[in-house]
Amino acid sequence: MSVNRAELRSVPAVTRRDKVILVGLVFLLWGLLSFTYHAVFVSPDGNYDFYPRWYGSRAMLEGRNPYDIDMKTENVAGTDYEAYHLKHQELHFLYPATITYILLPFWGFPFPVAVSLWSGLQLLLLLTLPLVAFYLRGWTLKPLIVVLVVVFSALLYSYAVITFVLGHFVIFILGCLVIAWWQIDANHPWLAALALVGATIRPEGMIFVAAILLEVLLTRRYKIIVIWAGLMAGVFLISVAQIGFWIGDFLHGIRFYRDTVTDTAFPLDVLGVRSLETLIMLGVVVWGVWLLWQLRVIPARERFPLRLSVFILVILLAVRQSKDYTYVYALLPMWVLLTTSRPYSWNTALVLVLLGMTRAIQTITSTPLQPADDQPVAVLQVTQLVMLFSMLGLVTYHWLHDRLQTYTEQAI
Repeated sequence: MSVNRAELRSVPAVTRRDKVILVGLVFLLWGLLSFTYHAVFVSPDGNYDFYPRWYGSRAMLEGRNPYDIDMKTENVAGTDYEAYHLKHQELHFLYPATITYILLPFWGFPFPVAVSLWSGLQLLLLLTLPLVAFYLRGWTLKPLIVVLVVVFSALLYSYAVITFVLGHFVIFILGCLVIAWWQIDANHPWLAALALVGATIRPEGMIFVAAILLEVLLTRRYKIIVIWAGLMAGVFLISVAQIGFWIGDFLHGIRFYRDTVTDTAFPLDVLGVRSLETLIMLGVVVWGVWLLWQLRVIPARERFPLRLSVFILVILLAVRQSKDYTYVYALLPMWVLLTTSRPYSWNTALVLVLLGMTRAIQTITSTPLQPADDQPVAVLQVTQLVMLFSMLGLVTYHWLHDRLQTYTEQAI
């Protein structure tokens, strides 16, 4: 299952000048993507997931509790964001109050600028994160495959497209997970800890961070844990000093969301039999725990991304999601699987099919009365099950294949 490091391409030394040029190009691309997003997508008629967080965080910086604000009735007449406020449909803060300080620079801009910079960043991450993942796995893919994966991930993978268009937060969390993987691999504890702090802006991000910290603990990299705990404590204490102890309000908001929102994402619902759903859910958890345990024998550098991939897939299969945009997290297992086996032909083809499957099925089954973005829930749930179970099966297959190969070599 592991990548043979002896076969990796040599990477030339990167000079300080190269780094400066690279950073400059990244910021230039971010600016171009943000400008394009503003020109194409920003409108008072839009519905942006970014808005309640932007509005609530600005209110929090003024000393008000964002969980207590009735955004639907609050008077914002005459302000520079009146039109966006009145048109918005979902006006609950819901996120941990620490997001106000983790993403502080974005709240200082007027909403049209802030959401453009935010969504431009999301698209920038979609275009670059596969490259980071392939770099960490050894750059063993052909350039054409890399280009296809980047295009499929950013423009054809349905959940990613809707996420950056509406200004969601899951792509940022995905980016923090990949950066944490990168910095842990490079033994940069401060940068790894900062990335893990960034991943805590949503509840499921906290779950992923807990899994990574457990892996870090098992590999005795205590400095990362200490730094992360110190940074989180600092951000939390600042937020408490600003609005008081807000954990109860945050949990109440989650319960409110759970009780009022009906279009949550749980692909096993397609079965329609609660007992069967529970049985399969438990089976997925057992399967995932077994696979995580089996992966303990491979080198730490290879084990980390594979274990994180398995954990993500189990969470997406066994835990009800707030919305289906959280399937953006499945991109990380896909990128990891692309560089997991040899030869790559069938493995690469299967992952590319999984990347484009949802959009392809939506397009094929769409009609003038049933557009591609408004398909029956059952169709989406079946494609989600196929996608997630296929990836979990791929990880298992490659592990079994490598174990069998090892036993055969030992026997010879």
